[in-house]
Amino acid sequence: MLGDVTLFRPEGTEGPGTAERLRAVVARLFRHSDRAWAGASLTPAGASVLAGVVRQGPLRLSLLASTESMNPTMLSRLVHDLEKAGLVMRQVDPSDHRASLVEATAAGQRVHTEIRRQRGHLLSLGLARLSPAERAAILEGLPALEALAYQLKAQNP
Repeated sequence: MLGDVTLFRPEGTEGPGTAERLRAVVARLFRHSDRAWAGASLTPAGASVLAGVVRQGPLRLSLLASTESMNPTMLSRLVHDLEKAGLVMRQVDPSDHRASLVEATAAGQRVHTEIRRQRGHLLSLGLARLSPAERAAILEGLPALEALAYQLKAQNP
């Protein structure tokens, strides 16, 4: 229990708003941690695309559009902006010369690493302000959240 909010309930007894509360808190955590990329002159979508390319690249634009759930036109614009900023580069796909691959540059990898560091720092500051019991509850819930993330990814590859 955190304050007067119950975090976990026995299996099968989730309240009607459990999924919505979880979605809302995850969205708030993400939104508040987004302050970390503000100095990098990237939009949230740009930071997300850069992260995808760093983690999975080099990638075809079509696969990147799918993993980022973006339409190809919007993604192409974002990649162009990232390219102009020197954070990614396109190259011809050796297996299909009609397609291109997007890869993070060294500068893009550094920016991504810095964004992750700053986001982690913000979360660490927030965690430090919680009580030991609240931090323990979050730590205890991490495996379940990781399992949920895995299940969602498996449902929507």
